[in-house]
Amino acid sequence: MKKRWKRIISGALAGVMLMTVFAGCSSKEEEKEGIQGSATDMSYNAEGKFTTVVTAEDVSFPEDISAENIYIGYFVMDEKALGEALDAEGDKEESDVNLDDYSTEVTASVDSVTRKDEHTLEIAFSDGKAAENKPSGYGIAVKGKKDDGKDAVLAKANVVYPEYTLTPNVKSVSALDEEVRITLELNEGSYTNDVSQEDIQLSGAFANLTIAGLSASGKNLTMQLTGEILKDESSNAYLDGGICLDSSAVVDSAKPIEVFIPVDDAAVYLDAAKLTAENGKVTVPILLGGYRFTDKAAAESFQMDGASVSGFEKKSGTEGVLTLDVPGVSDKNSAGAALDGKNLTIAADAAGNSEPLTVEADLGSADFYPVFDYAEEKDGKYDITLILYANAGVFAESLENDMVSFAGDFGDASVVSITRTSDTTAELKVSMPSNGVSVEEMSLNGTVKLEAGALASRWGDPTARETSYTREYSRASMGRLFTEMEVGQIKDIVGGFGNTTWGSIVDVGSGVFSGISAVYSGLEMLGVIESEKAKLDKVYDAVMSLHDDINGLSMEIDGLRGDMAGASIGDFYTDKLMMLSQYRQYALSKIQNAQKKLEEQGVTAPTAKPEDDGEAWGEYMGQVMKQVADNDRDGTFTFLKNYFTNVYTSVTTTSSGNVLDSFDKYMTYYYNFDTMGYDEREAFRTAIQFEMLNSYLLLCSYYQYGDQDTSTIQNLTSQFDKLNSVLEQKAVQRRTDGDVYMYAAKKTLYISRESISYWNNGTKFTWTDSVISEFNSRMHGKTVDQELEMIGYEKSNDRDKLVLDIDWDKTYCFFFYDYELDLDYAPLNESSIQRKNLEDDCKSDFSDLTRYDCICFKIS
Repeated sequence: MKKRWKRIISGALAGVMLMTVFAGCSSKEEEKEGIQGSATDMSYNAEGKFTTVVTAEDVSFPEDISAENIYIGYFVMDEKALGEALDAEGDKEESDVNLDDYSTEVTASVDSVTRKDEHTLEIAFSDGKAAENKPSGYGIAVKGKKDDGKDAVLAKANVVYPEYTLTPNVKSVSALDEEVRITLELNEGSYTNDVSQEDIQLSGAFANLTIAGLSASGKNLTMQLTGEILKDESSNAYLDGGICLDSSAVVDSAKPIEVFIPVDDAAVYLDAAKLTAENGKVTVPILLGGYRFTDKAAAESFQMDGASVSGFEKKSGTEGVLTLDVPGVSDKNSAGAALDGKNLTIAADAAGNSEPLTVEADLGSADFYPVFDYAEEKDGKYDITLILYANAGVFAESLENDMVSFAGDFGDASVVSITRTSDTTAELKVSMPSNGVSVEEMSLNGTVKLEAGALASRWGDPTARETSYTREYSRASMGRLFTEMEVGQIKDIVGGFGNTTWGSIVDVGSGVFSGISAVYSGLEMLGVIESEKAKLDKVYDAVMSLHDDINGLSMEIDGLRGDMAGASIGDFYTDKLMMLSQYRQYALSKIQNAQKKLEEQGVTAPTAKPEDDGEAWGEYMGQVMKQVADNDRDGTFTFLKNYFTNVYTSVTTTSSGNVLDSFDKYMTYYYNFDTMGYDEREAFRTAIQFEMLNSYLLLCSYYQYGDQDTSTIQNLTSQFDKLNSVLEQKAVQRRTDGDVYMYAAKKTLYISRESISYWNNGTKFTWTDSVISEFNSRMHGKTVDQELEMIGYEKSNDRDKLVLDIDWDKTYCFFFYDYELDLDYAPLNESSIQRKNLEDDCKSDFSDLTRYDCICFKIS
C-alpha cells in the first residue's frame, strides 16, 4: 500500500494522538485488540484534574479493582518537526517519514477508582502537563484477567474545551489605511497577562502589516498595525485581513482563535434600493468604501449635477444620507431618471482624502439584455430561445406573454412563452417565419420590447416606461456555443493585451494602416474583407451573458462590498460597453451600405490583395469613408467616439470605479476558489479589448478619410495605447505555486493531483456552519465533484483519489478517505456526514492506522 496518506494525515493530527494500548506494553508498535468501552467527556481545567465514567457492557469489573489496574495516557505530536520532514520529502510517492519519531508518550496518574456497578467505573486522574499539551482526549485501558491484554477494556475520554470567539471593534478597515487600530473582545474568558507579538499571526490582507503596539487587559486585546494593506495578486482584490491568536494568549484555550476583518477598497456608492422621492425632495443613502466621512462632512460638502444638496446626515464613518432638491421630480422613477448618470462630487476634507471624489450616479431604472441561447428551423419557422437578464432591477412576478412585443427583423415574431426563472432571469421562447433561410445562414437584427411594469427597479417600483433591446442574432452568436471557443483563441485573434501590432496600426502621417499584416487585419475588422470575426462576436456575446448572470446575482450576495462592485459592473455594461458595441455595429453597417452604393456607381474593391496593391486599397477606403461621412446624419461616429472615451475612462481610472478592479472583486463573491475566476476575468478583459480595437479602427478610418481630423486621431491613439497598457498591467495573474485561496474559508489550500489538504503553514481548517453555508451558496448548483474539477483536481484511476481532512470534534470535516466520498452529492451539511469507524470498513487497507483510533466519514 502506498504511504501517501502519511503526508496528508499530518493535517488531521490535532497535536495529541490517543494511545489505546494497555499499560506495561514494551512498545507502541505492539497492538492489542482489547474490548471496546466508552468514557464520558470531561471539561478542561488547567490543574489537570479530571474525572470520567468508563462503561463496558460486555465486561464485569472486579470488586477489588484499583489504580494499578488502569492506564491513562496519550501521545503528543511535534507538528512543526513533522511538517518540516514531510515538506523536505516533496512529492515522493513513498514516504520515509516515521510518525513514531515525532510523537512522545505522556502518562497520567490515576488518583482513585470507584466501582459503581459491575459494568461501570468512575475514575479520577491527574495530568501535570495538561495545561502545556492541551490533549484532545485520553486513552484509557482497564486491565483484564489475561496477561495478553485481549480482554482489557479500551476507551477514549474526550476533553471539552471552552469555545472562544473574537469580536473586533471595527466592521472593516480601509485599503487606504497605513495605520490600523483594532481591539478584539473575547466573548468569554480572558487574555493571559503576557500576550506577546509571537502569539499573533497576521494573514490575508494583513500579511505585510507590523504590530507596532500591543496591550491586553481582561477581555480586550488592542493592537496597532502599521504598513501597507496587501492586495492579493491572484485575485486582484483585497481579501479579508486575518488575525490568529495562539492558544497561549487566552486562559484555558486549547486551540488558536481566528478572526477575519473585511477590507474596503476605494469606492463611492449611492444605494438606489433605499431612494425616496416626493414633491421634488429626494433622499438617497451614500456609502463609502475605503474612504471615511469626517466631522467636516456637511450638505455644502456635496455637489451634484442637476440637483442641489440641501441636507446630509452622517450615520457612520462609511454611511450617510443625502437630501436633494430636484425640480420636476414626483416619484422614485422620475427621480432616478433625473439623476442617473449625473456627477456627484464630495469635497476632499469631507472624505479624508487629498482631493475631491467624483462618482457618476447609478440610479437608472431597470432594463434587460437578451442572450441568444438556441435556435432551430422546422416547418418553415424559427424556434428561438432567448435568455433575458435584468439590469438594475428584477422581473415582475406577474410577467406574462402579452407584456412582450417585437420590432425590426423580429417584426413577424410571436411569443410562445416567457418564464420568470429567477428575480433577474427569464426565458423567452419565440416563433417566427424562417422564409426558407436555414439557421446556419440566419442573420437577424431584432428588437425585443417589454412593456411598462414587466420589470421593477431597485427601489421596488414597477418601471414606468417600455424597455427594449436591439441586437444581431446569428448562429455565430448563440450563447450555447461558447464552450467550443476558448478565451485563448480569441486572445490570439485580437492580438493579446498590449500587443504592439495593434498599438501601431494607425499611422497618422501616411494613412490609417501601417504594416502589411495590419492592413489586411484592419480591413477584416472593418468588415471590408470577409473574416473570422464571427468568432469574436460569439465570444463577446458569451462574455456579455456571463456579465448578466453575475450582475443578476448581486441581489443574492450579502454585504455592501458585493453590491458596490455589482453596481459598478452593471453601470459599465449597460451604459458604456453595450452602447459602444451597439454604435460599433451601426458604424459597420454604414460601411457596408457605402460599399453597396459605390458598387452601384461602378466603384468596387480592388481585386489585388492589400499587400500587393496598398495604394489602390488606400484610394478605395478613402472613397468608402467619404461616402460614410457624407451620410452620417445621425452622428453615429460622434456617439461611437463618446462611448469609446467612456469605456477608456472606466478602464484606466486610478480612483474608485475602475471596472477591472470591480469585476475582479466580484469574482471573489461569486466563486469558492480564486482559480475558478481566471477564465472569466480574462474573457472580460478580452471583450473590452475586442470592442475598443474595433471601434478604434472604425473611428481612425472615419477621421482619416471622411471627416478628416488629425488631432482626433492622435487623441484616440493616445487613449488606445494607454488602455492597452492598463490591460497589460492588470492582466490576470495565475497562481503557479499549486495553491488556491478558498474565499468561503478565507484560507490558502494546498492541492496535489491526488489530494487536497486544508492545512497550510501550520494552520488547520475547520468546516463551521457559516463556512458550509457560504460554500454552498457559491456552488450555484454544481456538485462537489464539479466544484473540485474547476480548481484543478483530477480524478485518479487508482485508489489514491480525493482525500480531505476531518476532525469531528471541531465540527465537520478534516479527513475523508477517497472511496468513502460520494462526490455527486452537491450540498455539504451535517445530516449528510455519517460517522464510520475505520476498524469496521478500513482495517484491511489501513490497519496500521487503528492504533490512532482513526475515524472516517462519508457524504451519502
